Amino acid sequence: MWADEQPGGNHLDFKLPASGGRIDLFDATGNLLDQVVYGLQSEGASLGRLPDGTGPVVTFTASASPGTTNYLPVYSGPVLNELMANNIGIVKDNEGRWGDWIELYNPLDSPFNLSGLSLSAGEPKPGQWVFPPGTALAANDFLMVWFDGERPASTHGEANLNAGR
Repeated sequence: MWADEQPGGNHLDFKLPASGGRIDLFDATGNLLDQVVYGLQSEGASLGRLPDGTGPVVTFTASASPGTTNYLPVYSGPVLNELMANNIGIVKDNEGRWGDWIELYNPLDSPFNLSGLSLSAGEPKPGQWVFPPGTALAANDFLMVWFDGERPASTHGEANLNAGR
């Protein structure tokens, strides 16, 4: 049932604050049955427990799911496979430098175009570093991206992609 609907078609006229809040569910005698505390909300995203009613509260960004089972969008494409934070003496780049890095893996049987996609470090900020035009990840292949703040960020395809942070 929607938060703004009552059985028989009656509607409650209220909205949950996008700035965050708490929702309490009580039984008929006033006993607390469940409680969800939520933070700042993004427009067009709903929250729910996955799977239905159990597990952690997750964000459903593809669409809301009132009246149906909760779901997460199916994603097929590159995944973060490995990362190295605070790389001190483990792996050098092609220039002999010790930078932090991530490794992407493409599990698909076809290449994946990364052009225009972005990575962020430190805060979830889209567009922090954007993959240069023409950057593709081959089928079933790996790609390293360095996070070396002492080198300029990559703006075109090159052997050592660097996000520059």
